[in-house]
Amino acid sequence: MKISIVGQSDYLALLLGNSKLLKIRASEPIAPRVNSLPRAGANEPRTVLLLGATGFVGMHVLHELLRRPDVAKVYALVRKKRAASPESRLAVATRSFGLTLEKSDRLEVLDGDFTANDHFGLSDENYARLRGSVDVVLNAAGATNHTFPYAYFRSETIIPLLWMMEFCATERHKSLHFIGSMNGEVFRTMRDFMRIGFYHCGYSRMKWIVKHLAIWAREQGLSASLYLPPHVLGSSLTAFKDPGLRYSFWHMIWYSSQMRKIWEAEDPVPVISADALAREVCDNALSATPRLFAYPSAYISMADLAQTFGWTVVPWKEFRAELKRTFSISFKKWNPKEPFSSLFDMFLHTFFTRSLFTNDLPEIISTITRAAQRSEPAAATELPPSRFIHECARKNYVIGRSVAGELATGQGVTALKELTKERS
Repeated sequence: MKISIVGQSDYLALLLGNSKLLKIRASEPIAPRVNSLPRAGANEPRTVLLLGATGFVGMHVLHELLRRPDVAKVYALVRKKRAASPESRLAVATRSFGLTLEKSDRLEVLDGDFTANDHFGLSDENYARLRGSVDVVLNAAGATNHTFPYAYFRSETIIPLLWMMEFCATERHKSLHFIGSMNGEVFRTMRDFMRIGFYHCGYSRMKWIVKHLAIWAREQGLSASLYLPPHVLGSSLTAFKDPGLRYSFWHMIWYSSQMRKIWEAEDPVPVISADALAREVCDNALSATPRLFAYPSAYISMADLAQTFGWTVVPWKEFRAELKRTFSISFKKWNPKEPFSSLFDMFLHTFFTRSLFTNDLPEIISTITRAAQRSEPAAATELPPSRFIHECARKNYVIGRSVAGELATGQGVTALKELTKERS
């Protein structure tokens, strides 16, 4: 079976902001073929193929899978890089965040690449073994760069997703689960598709296409599920360490900490801890009837953020005006001892703050929040979101230095050694 995008219909759909223009072609009807395939029994432990296990979210998903009795086997597909074996890459990734994986003969790490259309880069033997034994395909892989164009993500994410659909309709029934992002929810009107910026970028456009591919797959008879998490935080499993400034959320926290202010907003900000996200993904993926969409989210208000760090809440226009004054190009900020680096920093902050804190940021956050609120809240964790953010901020080298004073005057610091030890 071959599944493909018809021509450049995805580009046309993005250009005109119309999902109906996205055309997918299958070489044969999918539903009859899928319904004829053997599948795991209702109470039978599942065999899972996990993609992206070396990523921050992926390693939490792997940790969750290995502790569950309803998982019989986990195949983790990891690319070999230079002299590093897939096993060593996984070990290094988990060790860098202090995450401990349970040693189990249920885990097998395979050297492969899901972006390769040649049996995912696997040997014929291994590919045949996966094709005939896997029950659940869980994709937690993918770059999160906001500067790459849609064309990059088309080849790295969209086309491989179609190959995964083909794989799921071959030899044995497999459900397909894709961890996406709420970024695709920023596109609500045709005007949104005409915008170019931090939030309306190639990454977000890819997420919008992925969402509609999942809808198409369900309509054709494939068991497909899409998870749309918001800002992902650290977890007690990693002693609250996370990728930090690789996430836009922490950039917002850093800039707010420089002014000790945050803007008032009607809607809260959706966040999720990595372990809570992993549990929600696995609960749905391993259920008898997986949902098509899941928005695993908890929420924190701007007032709670302000209380956590000891900041002042001000109107959005006042916040943005002061941000632009604080981070602007000025001769007074130029350091003659470091002429080029100081000038570069000024240009960088000036450009980035205007891109990150775009004029309609409150509306964008409200759109994402209201999309998330259509789903049930994520399962409760040991700590409320404000405390998770509090602990993660302390663990981040840049953020921790920046907000040290705010943390001391905010909610205070709580040692969670016993909780961390218990969860890991």
